[in-house]
Amino acid sequence: LGYKVENCMRNPMLDSDSPSDFWGRKWNRLVHAVLKRGIYKPFRRYTGSPVVSQLAVFVASGLFHEWLVHACFLYNRPGVDKSRVLLWSNTAFFVWNFGVVICERLVVRTRLVRFLSSVTPRAVVPLVIIMCSLPMAHWFGGPYMHGGFFEDYSKFVPMIVKV
Repeated sequence: LGYKVENCMRNPMLDSDSPSDFWGRKWNRLVHAVLKRGIYKPFRRYTGSPVVSQLAVFVASGLFHEWLVHACFLYNRPGVDKSRVLLWSNTAFFVWNFGVVICERLVVRTRLVRFLSSVTPRAVVPLVIIMCSLPMAHWFGGPYMHGGFFEDYSKFVPMIVKV
C-alpha cells in the first residue's frame, strides 16, 4: 500500500547509550513523537528553555500514566484496595527520570565520565542506565501491581508468582 511500518521500540534495554538515548530515541518512539510535537515544541516556543520543555514532557507522560492506572482500570475494578495505590507515583517516577536525564547532561562532558566511558565494557552501559531508574521503579509498577493489572496479564502470559 506504500506505507512503511516504524518500529515503536529500538531495543532500549540493550542498545541505549545514555538515559537520554533510552527515553528520547529508543523507548516508545511513537509516544515520543507525539509528546515532542504536542508538548516539547509548544513549551520550547513559549519558554525558550529546553530544560523546562523536557520537564513538561516528563510530567505529561507521568500524568498520562496516572490516567491509565486510575481512570482506565483501577476505579472500575471490584475488589481492589485503592488505598494501596499511591496517587501521583507514576508522575513522580517520570520526574525522577527527568532528573536523571538532567544529571546526565551535567556530567556527560566531565573528564571522569569521558574516561569511564572509554574503559567501560559496552555490555555494562545498559545496566548502568537501567540502574538509574530502578531505585524508583516501584513508583511506576506499584499502582499496576496493587491495581490488579498483572492478574489479568497473567491469564495470557506465564508469570512467576510468590506462593
